[in-house]
Amino acid sequence: MLLVVHVLAKKRDVEALAKSRLSASAVAFLPAIFPPADRDGPRDVRGFATAEHTEPNPDDRRFREAMRMLSRDDGFLLAVAGDGRVIYRSDNAPAHDAARLVEESRDLRQFEAVAGFPYLVVAVKARNQGRLLVGMPRPALDREVWREARQAGLWCLAFFAGSSLLGFFIITRGLSPIARISQTAERIASGELSGRIPIGRQGAELDQLAAVLNQTFARLEDVLQRQVRFTADASHELRTPVAAILADCQFSLKRPRDAARYRETIEVCHESAQFMRGLIERLGLLAKFDAAESPLELADVDVVEVARHALGVITPLSAEHAIPVESALGAGGVRADPLRLGQVVINLLNNALRYNRPGGRVWLRTGSAERVVFIEVEDNGIGIPADKLDRIFDRFYRVDESRAKTGGVGLGLAICRTIVEAHGGTLTVTSELGRGSCFRIELAAAGVKPA
Repeated sequence: MLLVVHVLAKKRDVEALAKSRLSASAVAFLPAIFPPADRDGPRDVRGFATAEHTEPNPDDRRFREAMRMLSRDDGFLLAVAGDGRVIYRSDNAPAHDAARLVEESRDLRQFEAVAGFPYLVVAVKARNQGRLLVGMPRPALDREVWREARQAGLWCLAFFAGSSLLGFFIITRGLSPIARISQTAERIASGELSGRIPIGRQGAELDQLAAVLNQTFARLEDVLQRQVRFTADASHELRTPVAAILADCQFSLKRPRDAARYRETIEVCHESAQFMRGLIERLGLLAKFDAAESPLELADVDVVEVARHALGVITPLSAEHAIPVESALGAGGVRADPLRLGQVVINLLNNALRYNRPGGRVWLRTGSAERVVFIEVEDNGIGIPADKLDRIFDRFYRVDESRAKTGGVGLGLAICRTIVEAHGGTLTVTSELGRGSCFRIELAAAGVKPA
């Protein structure tokens, strides 16, 4: 559409330019055919003696230059005397239309074009109604128009091709980071969990997206690895009591046994079943928290009450191990589930007593500071190796030197941290091997939104 508009506009421009050139040629011919009044005497032009015109001299410089300009455009020349006779006609002038051209140009104004012919003809008046008709065939104009149109079309095509290539380059460059992100996601979906999107090559906005996705992929990898490890550890923990039950039952069934042996077999099965039930209950509790089905029953509670209840529960074990538990309880109101929070404190006190040394001590402290309520359980026992502090809250993880002999399954601290985090708090530990450990619970004070 734009090209058509351009062609039409170019046609008008070409016609206007051609008319201007023809007018200039006519003006150049005028003095050669219709000389000024002071020119020397009349001449005989094709048998007519007149002072109004003269036969053009082919050797005349002005005439020769005018004919050169005219022939360049396939133009022709007609010279008409005042009485309407054609006194000069160039070889390429249309003979069959000459009389009609002379008639149609009779009343035209100076430099006005003759209409209704397949030529563009411009009339120029001379003395005594003499006229010069200078024209060119319209096909020559059309060829020039289409030559211009082809050139414009080539420019348009080149512009379109260049724009397309530039657009393709820009789009390809813009989509390549998305393609890299997609490829990384596909690799991760196929099981290559360690894959990450390179940062710094995607552009500012996509780099932010890539960073978020990398964090998501890292968490996903961690969750899946923990799930695999959790499944393996759970199957390992359940395998032991199941194997004990099967072995004792098979031994008792091989041949008749006395009542005492059967009773011993039943006791083994009962102990193993109790162990598995406790393990399954702990796993079920963790599964509820993992599924965001928090079994918490929140209420406003003072940590002093929770600590005192835990002390009452742990007193028999303290007496059994002959390790005193000293307390320094400061008030601190929190929004929490007192039963679950008390379970955490009891578990921490239990560990502090079990993994202590003879003659050791345990301290229980509570209080508040800067809108945070804390509970601390500290001991001066065997401590935890520094290289294992990061893993003691993992499920089924046990520090070999201190826990293997206790028969625990390594879920206690994992459950403690899960419960504390479900309250919006944190559970941290500091420890030094051979000097003891300190576990600290921090919760938002009542009325303060957890961070």
